[in-house]
Amino acid sequence: MWDGSCANSLKTAVRWAVLFGISAGLAVCPAVAFAQATSDDLDLLRQRAEKEGWTFSVRDNPAAHRPLEQLCGLKVPPNWRKGARWVAPPAKFVPPSRFDWRDWGGCTEVRDQRSCGSCWAFATVGAVESAILIRDGVAVDLSEQWLISCNTDEYNCTDGGWWAFDYYIDKPDPCDGVGAVLETAFPYTALEDPCGCPYPHEYVLGSWGFVGGEEDIPPVYAIKWAIMAYGPVTVGVYAGSEFAFYANGVFNVDISDEVNHAGVLVGWDDALGANGAWILRNSWDTDWGMSGYMYIAYGCSSVGLGAAVVDYGGETPGSNPVITQQPTGASIPQGFSHAFRIEAVTDNTGTLRYQWFRDGEPVTGDLSGPLYSVQRARPEDQGAYTCVVKSPTGRIVSEGAYLEVRPGTVPASCLLSWGVTACACLVIGWLRIGARRGAAVTLRQAGAGKGTAS
Repeated sequence: MWDGSCANSLKTAVRWAVLFGISAGLAVCPAVAFAQATSDDLDLLRQRAEKEGWTFSVRDNPAAHRPLEQLCGLKVPPNWRKGARWVAPPAKFVPPSRFDWRDWGGCTEVRDQRSCGSCWAFATVGAVESAILIRDGVAVDLSEQWLISCNTDEYNCTDGGWWAFDYYIDKPDPCDGVGAVLETAFPYTALEDPCGCPYPHEYVLGSWGFVGGEEDIPPVYAIKWAIMAYGPVTVGVYAGSEFAFYANGVFNVDISDEVNHAGVLVGWDDALGANGAWILRNSWDTDWGMSGYMYIAYGCSSVGLGAAVVDYGGETPGSNPVITQQPTGASIPQGFSHAFRIEAVTDNTGTLRYQWFRDGEPVTGDLSGPLYSVQRARPEDQGAYTCVVKSPTGRIVSEGAYLEVRPGTVPASCLLSWGVTACACLVIGWLRIGARRGAAVTLRQAGAGKGTAS
C-alpha cells in the first residue's frame, strides 16, 4: 500500500526508458535533449504520477528543455571526506517542526544558471549570499562567473564542480586574489570565459565545514540544526526528468543514482508529505517549481549529501545568543492561562528579536518579546511552543516547552473579572488541581546554538 513516503517510492528503473526510449542504466547526466520533449512526454509523467502515488505535480518549464548536463553539474570528489572539517549539533537539540529562512529575510533572489552545468557555483554563492544577508542585513549579488572562470580546480560548465568555499577563505585565484567578487565586477555569461583577473574581493569567509559526523548524508536533525545555526545549507541531490519537470507539492520519487545536482536548503516543514520535507532553493530561475523553490521529502534522491555550511563573521562579528532562562511548560485545565518566558543575552550591540511558534506555526510576528501568554486556554492551544531568538547579526537559537490543556471548567468567580480576581483564581485553582490530581508538567526543550567542530 502506497503511503506517499520517499522510502517506499518506486525506484523508477525505467524512468528514462518510459520518457525517451533509452536504457535505464545510463551514467550520471546522460545527454538527453529535453528540447525534444513533447506534451505526450508530460502525459506519460502524469500517468506515472497517478500510478506511483506521487505527492507532487509536473508541468512544462524552460529548464526542462535543456540537456541534463546543463542542469546538473555537481561532481562529488571520491575523497571529499579526507581532511574535511565537520560541524555537529549540541548533544541536546530538538528543532521546531517548521522553519523557513524566507520568513526571516535570509534568502537572496533565485538565479538562473542557464546553459551551463554550474549548479555547484550557484549553490556555493547562494549559501554565502544568505550568510551575508543574515549577518549584515545587506542583499549582495556575488559573481558565480568568477568561480567558474577563475578557480584552479578545473571546475567549469562542461565537467561541473564541487563546493568552492575555499576561494572565499584562503585559496587564491590566478592573480592571488581571495574572497568573493561582486556580480557587477564579473557578470554571469554561462560560458567558460577567461578569468581576466584581478578583481576587487569584497567579502571573506571565516570558515566552512560539512554537517554531521562524517556521514555521506547527515541525519535530518543535524541538517535542521545547521540551517538554524549557520543559515541556508548547500546539499547534493539526484536530479532526473521528474525533478526537471517539478511544479509543486512534495517531491517524493526516490532515485538511487549518483548525486549530480546542487541546491540550497533554506528550511523544512515536518507537516508536509508523509514524514516531512525540506525547502530547497534551485538555480533554474523562478519559472521552475514554486518560484524557484521545491519541497522534497527527507532522504529522497539522496538529498543532503555533502551538506555544508559557511561561517561568515559579518561586519559586526559575534557569537550565537545564549539562552539564560528556558520557557517552562505546564499541564493546565481548559480555560486557565499560562505564560511562557525566555531570557537570552548576546555579545552584540542591538536588540534581540523573538518569535513564538506552536507546533511549527508562528503565533507571533518576528518582532515580539520574550514573553508569550496563552489566555483562557482551549484544546487547540495545546502543543509544543518554541521561541526563536535572533541576534542583531542574524544568529539564531531556539528553546521550547510543551503546554497540555486538560478538559475542565473555569470557576465562576474567575469569569467575573480577569484582573486581580482572575490571578488569584488561577493560582489557587492550580494549587488545588495539582494537589488533587498530581498534574504533570511536561517539558520539551530545544536548543540551536553552535555545536562542536572538528
